[in-house]
Amino acid sequence: MKVYFIVNPIAGKGKGKEFMEQAIHFMRDRNVQWEIAYTQYPGHAIELASQVDDNLYSKVVSVGGDGTIYEIINGLKDKSISLGIIPAGTGNDLARSVHIPLDKQEALRVIFDGNEKQMDIGNMEEHRFVNVAGVGLDVEVLRCTEFFKKFVKGSIAYVLGLLKALFTFKAIELNISIDGVMHHEEVMLCAIANGQYYGGGMKIAPTADVGDGYFDIYLITKLSKLKLLFLFPRVFKGSHIDLPWVKTFRGKKVTITSKEEIWVNADGEISKKHSPTFEIIEKGLKVSVAQEMSLMAQPADQ
Repeated sequence: MKVYFIVNPIAGKGKGKEFMEQAIHFMRDRNVQWEIAYTQYPGHAIELASQVDDNLYSKVVSVGGDGTIYEIINGLKDKSISLGIIPAGTGNDLARSVHIPLDKQEALRVIFDGNEKQMDIGNMEEHRFVNVAGVGLDVEVLRCTEFFKKFVKGSIAYVLGLLKALFTFKAIELNISIDGVMHHEEVMLCAIANGQYYGGGMKIAPTADVGDGYFDIYLITKLSKLKLLFLFPRVFKGSHIDLPWVKTFRGKKVTITSKEEIWVNADGEISKKHSPTFEIIEKGLKVSVAQEMSLMAQPADQ
């Protein structure tokens, strides 16, 4: 077995880079061959993953957060190589969705002692994503957070970005086609979910299953700021889906159109689109999971 590690040295305040010393000792004990590459700039993991020869390496291991995984799967594209995940970011939402231990040492053991499962991934205009794509409030939170990062660091920037977005964001009018059926809605949020979690542990899509061949689509319809504040804490437990302002659908292909270009979030990466289309790629990624785990939806709080 030969393994290629792609490490984001700044993810999780450098915790992934620090962990690599333990990983090297682990692999030496098991006579595993390895190579380690450290990302140096945004998008570098895409380049590194695209250069991996799947005839030489049996696994590519992501050591970083969800952004690192996003880049790696977009670099691997149609390669047959499997993905291992050592969660070393701040969110680690994919690890939660596929039940990979958040403890890095345990996650490393899963890569070598666990099973390989085929999971679904999403595609948006040739960009792959594994967890959730969204339009609306979630994108505004990301944009506001990036603004505040110019002045403050860490979780303070996120809290400020969240508060600003909650109080300033206005509902947007969308036409949403789900497997050819059109829905006209004024929404605060449209989440197109493959995995259950995003935003660092928010259980936005508690019924989503990365192995069922479908997106779970959640619409939070227009509501007052007071109701939005009431709803938001419930997202962390997934109990928001019982509220009357939340609509749920399932589908394999989703197209969103609006009068103007809209900001779109795909696994935390934002871009501006006019009419984005999201399609499920069934069993599009092979990933290492614990032996006793399937990819079927089940409680994953850790």
